Amino acid sequence: MTKPDHGQPQNQPSGEDAALRCNSASMTAPRGLVRCQVCHEYRGVVLNRDYEPLPATQGLGDYFIVLCICEGIPCSVCGRRIHIHNYWDEASGILAHASDQRTCIKCCEEEYVRVTGGDLTLEELLTIYRVQFPVMQAYERDTWYDIEGRIIFTASKGLVGVGLPRKGSRTTPYVTVKVPGAKLKHERLGWDDIRNMQEDGSLPDGSVVEIDVVDDTQPGGSRVVTRKYVAPFATANREEDYRIAWEFFGAQAEEGK
Repeated sequence: MTKPDHGQPQNQPSGEDAALRCNSASMTAPRGLVRCQVCHEYRGVVLNRDYEPLPATQGLGDYFIVLCICEGIPCSVCGRRIHIHNYWDEASGILAHASDQRTCIKCCEEEYVRVTGGDLTLEELLTIYRVQFPVMQAYERDTWYDIEGRIIFTASKGLVGVGLPRKGSRTTPYVTVKVPGAKLKHERLGWDDIRNMQEDGSLPDGSVVEIDVVDDTQPGGSRVVTRKYVAPFATANREEDYRIAWEFFGAQAEEGK
């Protein structure tokens, strides 16, 4: 869990949603959150002054966006949706941010138990991945994440519409690029343009790339929301992820003996 990500507030709760606003039935939920009528998780806009218990939110702006699981992405293993943004963990009463997460914890644990239960070594697991999954490797080599773990571009056929298009054209949405100390850029850019800017040094760390997209996942019809991506942008390394997970769950297994 990391600090929340900030963004422009969209669709402030009103009307029918107001009847679902957090109240005495949920004492720990910050004001401004409402229950999604589809997944029943909380979503909305939280003001920092209404949520003082979270140190990570102090001094970072007046508000931040909280999304429900409807706006998550599918787990790369089981397909269950996982959070990729600020979310309210109702069980623990914590506002958190899911950073660089592509596989749910349950699948990570099950995968570890499955491979270790068969006396498979880490190196054997890595060899299986290298030999048996060339298409997945190709997708992952060209899936790029921002500093908060959001996908800004992917070549994966299973994530069509996620992030920016590869090429900007007359038919693609306008992209806004905010570089600290530089003039705002608002053009029909694609991922290749953004990547070139990063490689030539004209897109320093902390720069923000924004794109407006149509969101049709919520009750009440479609709405336009702003997706924000913060530089630097990088690919993930599944083999390194396997090594980290192997060490982590191996240590847990040893403690449980």
